[in-house]
Amino acid sequence: MVSKETEDNGLEEKSNTLTYTVSLKWLRKEENDHIFQIFKNNFSEGNGSMMADLAAESIRSLNPVEVKTDCKGNVIQIVLPQETIRNFNNIKERLTDLFPDPYAKIYLDEFETAVLDQRLFSRRMKEDTFIKTYFAALRNGFANGKSFLKQSIGEENIQIDVQQRVESPDYDREIILLQTIDQPEEDRNFTGKYTVDSDSGMVKETEIRYHISLFGVKNTSFLTIKHLT
Repeated sequence: MVSKETEDNGLEEKSNTLTYTVSLKWLRKEENDHIFQIFKNNFSEGNGSMMADLAAESIRSLNPVEVKTDCKGNVIQIVLPQETIRNFNNIKERLTDLFPDPYAKIYLDEFETAVLDQRLFSRRMKEDTFIKTYFAALRNGFANGKSFLKQSIGEENIQIDVQQRVESPDYDREIILLQTIDQPEEDRNFTGKYTVDSDSGMVKETEIRYHISLFGVKNTSFLTIKHLT
């Protein structure tokens, strides 16, 4: 996954690029729900910092997480294996040894709170950029050639209504879904493109671009997810 973000306040422009790999495995079906396992690795951030390294190492320390979705792709719950929860004291001690900075301690204390409270953990993980993008409700029913879903964008998780359509009804091995914001506004916009395997229903490639303007600052994000063979 590659995430490029630009912030423009009219006086200066700042940008940053974050890349990492995600290993995704379908585990099982429980009634009408699907259980997936996710590993995140190989983090690289353009504007690297101690806190960015700490965040990346903290995420790696929790591998894997399990994601439960309904048949349309909506995320129902995100949980950690009980073994990870039982071992969290050792995980935190290791992270504290690696990052003895006082600011790191504040981060790790908040990290511990989120990990040990599974409801809080699930709620926050639903806001994860990869998860909320990859597991978007792409499979909502179509009417008059369109379907509709809700998506959240930006660090503020602003809710938007998205409409999507199939690029061509004459698809074969791949279905291409094109997305736009249902009601574009001057201070926000959104476009998306998903390539989905027509047999398995798995997402093969995603391109998302959006901008948000708040208090005179324009934030632009471009996100790509590609299936690596």
